[in-house]
Amino acid sequence: MSNQIPERQMAKPNQAISFSSVPSGLVGAWKRKRAIGVVSPAYGSEKVTYGLRPETYTYHKLYRVPLHRIERQGTFWKFTPLVLDYPVELVHSFNELPLGIRPFVVSFENELPRYLGSVKSWQTSIGFGLLATTRCRQILALTEIAAQSLKRNLESLGMPEVIHKVSVFRGAVLTMPTFEKPAEANRSAGSPLRVLFVGRDPFGKGLLPALDALDDCRALGAAIQATIVCNFETRDYISKGRDPDVAALKEKMGRNPDIAHHHLLSNQDIHRLMQSHDVLVFPTLDESLGWVAVEAAMAGMPVIATDIYAIPELVVHNTTGFLIPLRKNETSRWVGLWLDGVEFDQEVAATFATIREHLTQHLLRLVENPSMICSMGLAARRHIEKLYCASDARRQLEEIYAAAIT
Repeated sequence: MSNQIPERQMAKPNQAISFSSVPSGLVGAWKRKRAIGVVSPAYGSEKVTYGLRPETYTYHKLYRVPLHRIERQGTFWKFTPLVLDYPVELVHSFNELPLGIRPFVVSFENELPRYLGSVKSWQTSIGFGLLATTRCRQILALTEIAAQSLKRNLESLGMPEVIHKVSVFRGAVLTMPTFEKPAEANRSAGSPLRVLFVGRDPFGKGLLPALDALDDCRALGAAIQATIVCNFETRDYISKGRDPDVAALKEKMGRNPDIAHHHLLSNQDIHRLMQSHDVLVFPTLDESLGWVAVEAAMAGMPVIATDIYAIPELVVHNTTGFLIPLRKNETSRWVGLWLDGVEFDQEVAATFATIREHLTQHLLRLVENPSMICSMGLAARRHIEKLYCASDARRQLEEIYAAAIT
């Protein structure tokens, strides 16, 4: 089964909610020694590059020839930037394979080369060729599953000389404070379970079955209050045009007096919600990582999520939260991404029914066992702090740069 999503299903530009602020500015590195170049600073990249602020290194934003602006099919030039200024000793890119003269290390989420939409064979050849050059010093996967997937792909292509460059570097969440959740004894008697949902895309993030599960819990008499943060963005590569009617969705939420809806909130407001709520509901259909699950766990929240791609690395079932099993392909991504027509509709119906059933069960379990909120939240924070420790990540990044420059 091919993992390339057809052009008409190509994702729109990433507008995911940011939970971490970008540093005030990248340091102008006019002296080349120990200067690291960044092509496209953005949410996600800051967690594995300049946001870590490794000692003795400075960062410089590189200029690129804007060939990506004239691209009408695919994203080859977006993810293969032609870089013009070179006041740096090393380039650290994110999902991008830079064309230029300086050596580089590349961090990536789920696939390399990352070319969406219509992809030509010569473009793929150039991408893998760049990985094989001596300019490419290290290939840094954000997750174990991404590293394993790329290694298998390289092996199947007969490129064993590139496999040794691949390793896992998760980075760190830098500005998210951690909070102590109240023990069961400190919770008021009969207080409702406080559920949080954060996601722009109501279809792709699983808001529809989540609302059905909340209705089911309410019908069973469970005391649950939910906060929904969603601005109803659409991602056609997931929904295939089956996005819900926004007015009807708002009306559905309005019928439940225990649901509060926010169109869009600031990072600080999201952090406060994570502090005041008990559990994050994250029944997403497609995810390269899931930073919201990382940051919720750091805030001491159990997470209920689907078991796709890298999420099982973040959520330990029955320990730090719960995983909802979906039908997946050989790369652990939801099978519906490669279906269409009647087959797609049938898969969506079955998937949403599974999410609804499991989510209802897990929410009721937390309502009936409030002590699990504290114990799971503490376990979640310990698990994520171990994976995303800022001091460890900073030290590891310094070692990566030193080895690449040497």
